[in-house]
Amino acid sequence: MSHSEAGLEDATRQLVRAMVGHDDEAARSLARRVLGSQIGVHDTDRKQADLSNCWRRVSRKAAYQRHRPELEQAYKSLERQCSSDDRDLPPKVLTVLTKLMGKQMKSPPPFRQSSTHHEAAVKPKARNPVNKALREQQTRDEKIKLVAEEARLLRECLYSLQGIDGERIRYHHKSPDTFSSDVEDYEGVRVKSSALENHLLYSGRDMETRLGSGSSDALRICAEAGWLYNRTQSYIQLVQHDDSKGVIARAFAGTLAEELREYHSLLASYEAKLETLSLRQLMVDLRMPTNRLKILAMLTDGLRTLSGGHLLSALHKHTIHGDTRHSNLVQSILCQVSKPWFDILYRWTTHGVLSDPHKEFFVTEFSNVEDKYLWTAKYQINQDQIPSGILDPELVAPAYNVGKGINFIRKCLLDGKWTMHLQFDNTGERGYNDLGYKYQPHEDSNSALQATLKKAAGLVHSHILKTLKEENHLMDHLFALKQFLFLGQGDFFSALIEGLFTEWHGQVGIVGIYKHSLLSIVEGALRSTNAKSLPQFCLDRLQVELLLDKDDDAHHMFGPGRSPNKQDDHRTVWDIFMLDYKIPDPLIAIVHPAALNKYKTVFRLLFNLKKVEFMLNYTWRQSASLQHALHTTARYNGINVSTDSGYMQATFLLRKISILRQSMMHLIVNLKSYLMFEVLEGGWQRLVAEIQEAKTLDEAIEAHDAYLNGIVKKSLLKGDSKEYNKQHHLAEQIETLLSISNEFCNLQEGLFREALILADVASEQRLEAQTRLKQGQWGFDSELDVADDETFFGLADVSTLREVVRISKVYDENALELLNVLTAIVDGNPDDYMDENFNRQNESRFETSQMRRDADVANNDLDPQRFLIAQLDHNHYYGSQAV
Repeated sequence: MSHSEAGLEDATRQLVRAMVGHDDEAARSLARRVLGSQIGVHDTDRKQADLSNCWRRVSRKAAYQRHRPELEQAYKSLERQCSSDDRDLPPKVLTVLTKLMGKQMKSPPPFRQSSTHHEAAVKPKARNPVNKALREQQTRDEKIKLVAEEARLLRECLYSLQGIDGERIRYHHKSPDTFSSDVEDYEGVRVKSSALENHLLYSGRDMETRLGSGSSDALRICAEAGWLYNRTQSYIQLVQHDDSKGVIARAFAGTLAEELREYHSLLASYEAKLETLSLRQLMVDLRMPTNRLKILAMLTDGLRTLSGGHLLSALHKHTIHGDTRHSNLVQSILCQVSKPWFDILYRWTTHGVLSDPHKEFFVTEFSNVEDKYLWTAKYQINQDQIPSGILDPELVAPAYNVGKGINFIRKCLLDGKWTMHLQFDNTGERGYNDLGYKYQPHEDSNSALQATLKKAAGLVHSHILKTLKEENHLMDHLFALKQFLFLGQGDFFSALIEGLFTEWHGQVGIVGIYKHSLLSIVEGALRSTNAKSLPQFCLDRLQVELLLDKDDDAHHMFGPGRSPNKQDDHRTVWDIFMLDYKIPDPLIAIVHPAALNKYKTVFRLLFNLKKVEFMLNYTWRQSASLQHALHTTARYNGINVSTDSGYMQATFLLRKISILRQSMMHLIVNLKSYLMFEVLEGGWQRLVAEIQEAKTLDEAIEAHDAYLNGIVKKSLLKGDSKEYNKQHHLAEQIETLLSISNEFCNLQEGLFREALILADVASEQRLEAQTRLKQGQWGFDSELDVADDETFFGLADVSTLREVVRISKVYDENALELLNVLTAIVDGNPDDYMDENFNRQNESRFETSQMRRDADVANNDLDPQRFLIAQLDHNHYYGSQAV
């Protein structure tokens, strides 16, 4: 070995011993490779570059910063000596740098031009053994203190991972004077430790420190994890101490607590190996847990105020995330959080139990509603609480109807023994999860739950419909409604109107009209007609209702009127009489109050038509009696019927009344025929067929509602929608015509009643005159005895004729308007009754004509109204008037 090589080996050993602390063969080998690659080349420029790199390496590893200026001076001296081509320069440089790494250097060594002086300059100076031992002891003490401080700092680092303040790592609050546990008050973290000051630029002893470079940032990252932990923990405590939070929010808090328990287990493992744990190792291990804490804190911040279906919907939206770690974690959380919700759904759809005290389910119960209105009003779907992504939208209605149907069976049908068995052909009775009552994140739709609800709906609705038809006599009650409220039992209503007319004929006002009196007339009509053949349970539900105003006093029901202002009341029994039918409680789901009101609306129209028809027939009988009395009086008194003006005036009045009465009878009879046969009978046949084909109770309800809506629309009544402007006008015209007919009937009845009284008096006077003539006396004593005969019982009064002419004119005008409106509806502008697509200008002629033909097929219900128009104006009388 040459002198240079020996010097290099000795310098390398001294450098390793100075920087590592002991003679390590592996470290010397590494130092030889580094220094050999950096120093020793013959190129002057390369020497300068290599020396520069070597100086920087050694300078960065200096134990004390105060040695850096000395190293810089030594480097400049060496740089000046590098200009000579000296092969012994590398050993000299290593020797100088080795001495500089020692801690006894006070000034840079002198450099001389000669090689002899240069070798003497780099030789180490003699040191005091006592000072050296003292310095070594101080170094060991500092090292012990540093190791202890690092251990305490790492322990507090574990505390900070749980959001706990320590002596060295503390969270800074916005309000330092008042302590607040609210994480919103946290502003940052403060780290203060001597270990950080000594080890941020630690030199030469990387393997001895447990903090490493960048330790301050690492500690703040740990504190950030603790802050995220506190965000999650604060939400858990908020839910646990708030009684208003529901089971969904508590399940979410419980799932978060389970995630934090896994985090606690990780921290416990860190604490077990705290003696050997380094900060860098801790940072590497905390990457995934910190990421999970960020996701948990994000969820708690966004979902803090949500509950029930809103909470589940928000969690489902978080599963739609581009980061698979985020979506997988939220899906695992959602699987646990949705279990209480599916428990509520399971109890609702299998037992009809709604266990939802905190209103988190999508079904809302109104406890103040009576059970008989259960199907229509007791339960309602809360659209805001439907969890998107948890329950498919097409399953909401089946789930709602199944639970409602079970309650309907229990509370309305009073069938407490019925139970639902969800059995399948292949697997038998399935378990809770097999039925689909769980969150399935990787499937587009819950096919198992869909099959379960379909099976349950079939069982529930089939039992309901079977019970309603067989045990509650659904069709019998619907037929009774048709017979009584739609006047299907014609002989019953003929007897009823006859009884009402006989009892209260000529009475004006409602005083003295009692409900029990009306009910006795109804019962008499039932006993005397074929209506008695209906089932007794239907007849028992027929009742009478009085249509009284809000300001009517109750004493009208029990005695004569005592208020003088009631003398102006012109109402009659026809105005306040209404038949009522008490619907059995289970059938109220189908014949609900709104449907019963439609029955009564149609009844009022039909009953008015029936009453007007009866009055027209009655006045016809009176008119025939008067005509016979006129002929008898004229013949007895010797009046020339062809020349007497009084007789001609009276007969002209009767003829005018007869013509107007026949016009009204023609309208009434054709309207009644149209309603009874074209509207009611056709609708009833469709209703029977649709109810027989109905698979669910809702389908039966829809069939019955469609039956009533069709009748209301075709019965020329006012609809509920604003779209039927012409329909409203048509209904008003019919009401006007009925009002005119009632006015005319009242005029006839009053006129004929007085005329018949006078005719009876005249007949009695003639009989008395004949008796006196047989006895040889004068028949009449004076002209006053025959004065009434010459006035023809008041029928020759011109004012009466004028009133009849006025009524006839008004009636013809309104009848013509009725035909015009009805024609406009049936054969008017087709755009009023076709889809909006007909109005598009870009459609082809073929498409438009095809759509018009389809509309005609869809509106074939208008054909009976076309026949009604033809019947009302069969002789073109009104058509000629319009022209």
